[in-house]
Amino acid sequence: MFAIYGLVDPRNHKVFYVGRTRKPLKTRLNEHLSETDFTTLKQKRIVEIVSTSKLQTLVIELEGGISNEKEAFCREVFWIETMMKSGSPLTNASIDFGGTYFLREDTLEDSPEVILKHAESNYISASAHWVEDSALNKNSAEDVLDNIDGSFFKVEEYIIQGHVLNHRNMTREKLRDKRLANIKAGRMLNHGMPIFDEEISEILRRYSKCKNISVLSAFFQRCESSIQKLIDENFG
Repeated sequence: MFAIYGLVDPRNHKVFYVGRTRKPLKTRLNEHLSETDFTTLKQKRIVEIVSTSKLQTLVIELEGGISNEKEAFCREVFWIETMMKSGSPLTNASIDFGGTYFLREDTLEDSPEVILKHAESNYISASAHWVEDSALNKNSAEDVLDNIDGSFFKVEEYIIQGHVLNHRNMTREKLRDKRLANIKAGRMLNHGMPIFDEEISEILRRYSKCKNISVLSAFFQRCESSIQKLIDENFG
């Protein structure tokens, strides 16, 4: 059976992280406390709690008795949204299910101007520098997308079994519409799209050759913090 749990800051008694597990809650808490990657918001909060108050992070069960992981995933999303709406300062950056990562758009995805401004052009095609104010002002979203087609990561070209995308209602037409909407909103092209194992593998492959996060961000059209998190969780 699965349970949805919350990590609680003993200083203000607010939940700052929501997760799901089939392990005893005390075991899962100890796993969090034993993690050595202190770059995530969650781990920074855990370290901060100990260093400022000498207290220990608490764990509570938000919901239990869930029979399968799919349902647990849905309930985890529900509780994250519920906690966020109630004002809890959650540190969750993503939720994974079946090898797919769903990122919190409100905290991770920056606008393309912010990301590409720092990219090094000698690592990527010159056509990737499409986010110039003049281009966005003069051209339609369709023109912009057509002009950079082929110079950024497109999941539809990496997933061998195309029906996997179709089952998720992610046809080529839907993906194009999503990217057009992102351009019009000033976001990165792949903003808000699920992350499949194929994309993670390609990120790791390119990272092994070029460890410039800005360059990877420009190619994968996801913000630097998203790329860094995926690398931290999967590299090595």
